[in-house]
Amino acid sequence: MNYVDVDPDTGVARDFTCGKRSYEGHKGTDIAIRSMYELEQGVAVRASARGTVLRLRDGEEDVFKNAEEMQATRDAGKECGNGIIIDHGEGWLTQYCHLKQGSIKVKQGDKVGSGEKMAQVGMSGITAHPHVHLSVLHEGKHVDPYTGLNKDEGCTVEETHSLWRSSKMIYEPFTLYDAGFVDSKPDFKAITKGVRGKPLSLKSPALVFWSAYFGAKPGDKIKIKIIDPKGNILEERKIIQEAIKARQYYFIGKKRPAEGWKRGTYKATISVSRLVNGKQQTQTMQKAADLY
Repeated sequence: MNYVDVDPDTGVARDFTCGKRSYEGHKGTDIAIRSMYELEQGVAVRASARGTVLRLRDGEEDVFKNAEEMQATRDAGKECGNGIIIDHGEGWLTQYCHLKQGSIKVKQGDKVGSGEKMAQVGMSGITAHPHVHLSVLHEGKHVDPYTGLNKDEGCTVEETHSLWRSSKMIYEPFTLYDAGFVDSKPDFKAITKGVRGKPLSLKSPALVFWSAYFGAKPGDKIKIKIIDPKGNILEERKIIQEAIKARQYYFIGKKRPAEGWKRGTYKATISVSRLVNGKQQTQTMQKAADLY
């Protein structure tokens, strides 16, 4: 969802590619889940390497906070929420923040193995979306795991040494992460909280497709369309993104026609395209809804 800010002194947040998928002073990598529904189901947080539990905190609620509650959390020094710090030896530490209340399975002094389940992704501390914040430190300094370099090195590095063991941990300039159908104008706050609405049917007053992506940037080209059971375009929309947004939602829809909905499967597609380093990058997500 967000990368380390490697340019913290300029007032402009930049990730290690010189992109803007970060925010001012951000010291870790944010790995998100789709909504509070997945949080409630439970998504494991595992130790990134073997080590010893140095410190931890639990007891903070998994809730969306207003501005006043956010400030109170800052004043209490609990921005991380429920968290764990692992000492890996030779000056290396990892910190895991915003963990689910009551999910922490380790205690101070425990030895953990690489990949061992320690807790679950939560919503505690200061956050606007359920995720785990992973910080990597060496000799007390924050390190970007995508480069292996101190976070203050800047984004114009010639050589990088990723610390990730998995080749799947690649940089994404933007990420389509969720979509679905509802029967009215979507309430995106409710969707983030895991409320997806009632199932669609032939009696639904409208057919609405919504979508969400991380890392929106001016100039992004968004195409959304709904296809009816006979393969005809029911609704279509083309958008040019106008502003930088950490999280952007869009939707299109159609009211139920006088003759009613056609029986069958309705399909919807969203694609986001961006020119990155001279190459067009596109992500696509598809969803289907059966009306019977």
